[in-house]
Amino acid sequence: MELDLKLLQAFAEVSNDLSFSRAARRLNTTQPRLSVRVQTLEQRLGFALFHRGSRRLELTPEGEQLIEPAVRVLREAERAREIATAIQQDLRTRVRLGASPLFTAERWLILERFASENPQARPRVVTGPTPDLLAQLRMETLDLGFLVGAPPDDLESVVLWTSGYGLVVPTDSPLAEGDSIPFARLAGLELDTFPREAIGPLYSQLGRLSAECPVKLVDALEGNSEAILQHVSLTRRAVVAPRWWRDENRPPDGVVFRPIVEIDHAVSFYMARSSKPRPGAAANLWNLIARGP
Repeated sequence: MELDLKLLQAFAEVSNDLSFSRAARRLNTTQPRLSVRVQTLEQRLGFALFHRGSRRLELTPEGEQLIEPAVRVLREAERAREIATAIQQDLRTRVRLGASPLFTAERWLILERFASENPQARPRVVTGPTPDLLAQLRMETLDLGFLVGAPPDDLESVVLWTSGYGLVVPTDSPLAEGDSIPFARLAGLELDTFPREAIGPLYSQLGRLSAECPVKLVDALEGNSEAILQHVSLTRRAVVAPRWWRDENRPPDGVVFRPIVEIDHAVSFYMARSSKPRPGAAANLWNLIARGP
């Protein structure tokens, strides 16, 4: 037997002060309609809930037994509705973002624009290596990801921009002269690079070039954009890295990017999402990215 919550509510309201008329006013309905609801519940139950023959409406013994669990069910149903409403509101406003640490400043520009258009949104950002973020996107513990590298086929993606690998050097370094740098010009230098497992084919190519030209490759301790920027500014050393800023002509203060002639690797920065995208604020951020600047 299925119990209709609307019918249970009618029973509970009438039993509250044993009056069909007052209960009808509270429920914003008519007394005959409310009476029909209670009668329908009684028919489904197979027993009467109220004594109607006396001058004063009274609960039957069966009604006395049912009223407490009926009220408890209604309270739990209301609690469930409140929780569901809160979840719906959270899904509309929450954006769980994963982000490669490489292009923090550019990510902030995108999120600031998003926040100005969606003031109720609550973006939360976690940073990590792209493979970890891809796994979380597939598990749907993240809504969107700012990632580095070729977009995998099982995720929907939008390329933000593409840039080459080269040297990030101080603006006053001799290596900043010219539009690009032949590898032979780096002879005798130590070059900081990303940890070799993070760049794969690029590191192999650098290894071959450095074997022909005496260049020492040193794994960088951190691979995020702020760390690279601070390292170059403080140590005056060159770092092999992608140009993580979008506008090639507007690098961060104190550094410039110079391509290495022999290096033809490029990297794409992109946003990705699950093949089952979420609505609400996450969809709004995706649409903002998709429509471009």
